[in-house]
Amino acid sequence: MKNSILNFFKIYKAPLIVFFVAGSLGALIFIAIFGVGVINPTYVQWIQADNGDLSQHYIGWLFYRNSPWSPTLGSISSLAYPHGLALTFTDSIPLFAIPFKLLSPLLPSTFQYFGLWGVFSYAMMGGIGGLILRQLTKNVPFAILGSLVFSMSPIVIQRMFSHTALAGHWVILAGIFLLVRFSKASRLPIFITWWSVVLILATCVHPYFLPMAFALLLMSAVLTFKKPKDLILRVVIPFFAAVCVFAWIGGFVVTDVVTDGARDFGLNVNTLINSMGWSDFLQSPKELKNGYEAFAYLGLGMILLAGVALYTLISTAPKFSKKKVVTRIKSFIHSRMLIVCLIGLAVLIAAVSPTLNIGTYQFAFYLPNHIERIWSIFRATGRLFWPLYYLLVVGLLYVIYKKLRPKVSLAVLLVFFVLFIGVQTWDIYESPNTQAKHVRFIDEKVTYETHVDEAKWASLAKNKNHIQYIGGVDTKAFFSIAYFATDHGLTMSDGYYARSPQKAIDKASLQAKGDILSGHARSDTIYITKDQTVLDYAANASNLSIIEDQGSNIIVVKE
Repeated sequence: MKNSILNFFKIYKAPLIVFFVAGSLGALIFIAIFGVGVINPTYVQWIQADNGDLSQHYIGWLFYRNSPWSPTLGSISSLAYPHGLALTFTDSIPLFAIPFKLLSPLLPSTFQYFGLWGVFSYAMMGGIGGLILRQLTKNVPFAILGSLVFSMSPIVIQRMFSHTALAGHWVILAGIFLLVRFSKASRLPIFITWWSVVLILATCVHPYFLPMAFALLLMSAVLTFKKPKDLILRVVIPFFAAVCVFAWIGGFVVTDVVTDGARDFGLNVNTLINSMGWSDFLQSPKELKNGYEAFAYLGLGMILLAGVALYTLISTAPKFSKKKVVTRIKSFIHSRMLIVCLIGLAVLIAAVSPTLNIGTYQFAFYLPNHIERIWSIFRATGRLFWPLYYLLVVGLLYVIYKKLRPKVSLAVLLVFFVLFIGVQTWDIYESPNTQAKHVRFIDEKVTYETHVDEAKWASLAKNKNHIQYIGGVDTKAFFSIAYFATDHGLTMSDGYYARSPQKAIDKASLQAKGDILSGHARSDTIYITKDQTVLDYAANASNLSIIEDQGSNIIVVKE
């Protein structure tokens, strides 16, 4: 046993050092940007004060924590009541929410894990990024330094505590690590096991990561298969495992989702150089309104490094005769790398969307409705570019090491790299948007002020079980009402979700309206509405009371 442990450490000593050192640096970068206060599980005011996507994630966790367990592990029975909602559609990170729900009896009554998720994600970004570079270069110092590029990813900083689950880009890096690790033939059971793990992790973080991880799986399978049957097994089994887990955590609870919007959130051609306020040096060129979803700024350091890499490739390129060029082209056409490149091209086309965006110009393409509806299932298609973004970053770092290392000493290369890392870090960390996030989240004394009169609501909530919206939701008031509902065990018919069973919600809203107008309002329900017809009827009904609170019109059956 002792010899086995020693042999394991001997074999994996360098990768383990890279992972833990690079991961620690990633965690320190998180703390430098967001502070340590957000990591405190009992400090929730910074989330409640958000009144946006971050609050949505927290409310999803609160309702999920208080919901009974069901066969679909991630179902929330008390949201979108009585139809229910999946945890994944509040972007509440099932990978963390499900284990913490299991531990719920041991946790304090006030508990949040989003700060823990943040520092974990940054540590994994650094650790896995370092492993990728260690696998490619076999050089520990270079891998650790290079990991800082991933830890300082401007996309992750942009998404963290906004679309918080979508900051889990370490899942993409895990796929790239397997792509690099299994670049040559690998044993089928090992391949299937590790890729199944990555696809399941992607599913349990956010559904958008599944197609990204799947594209990387396709590339890896193409590079490693021996027979057609082998290729099918390498692709189908991990994907099937991920789909099964997605169903198990409630991913198919919502089926009537909106299937439009791909044209509004596609990739912009200028995305790699468009800083959108995330650069201290480069002013943003004019961008389209979909720039936020298509954001993928490289950073000034990476842009400069791309120039160096391009110059190095050109200056060191061997001279070929026309015959050799033709031979190389034919060889590439018949190689597996052509298929890998075609998969990458398909991902790029999917990210661009049916509308080609070039700066402020748009070029729309007609597509049959059924194709556009399928394309629009992932509405913010610009996000699908992220795997290609990180493959580009990995490629640039690899080219620099591969081409410069033989020409200069390791010390000179590392000094050059430190300068480049310094420019990259300064550019992103000192940018207006990063500093704005720093100021917003570094404060450890944020206070939350509710938007409802809790005393009035406490009086209303006696003997009530449900909150029913009629005619839509006031987003600002929703969060405060939702916090109140979780404290008093009330269900909610509608709300602020990433995806929802909207047709069923609208049908229930019409049914509730009909109940009131027909004199059959439920005594166990608090109705919230701006519908003037309903309000006029309630004002003249002897059995109904209208109470106003912070702009909300509340109708209840008189005791």
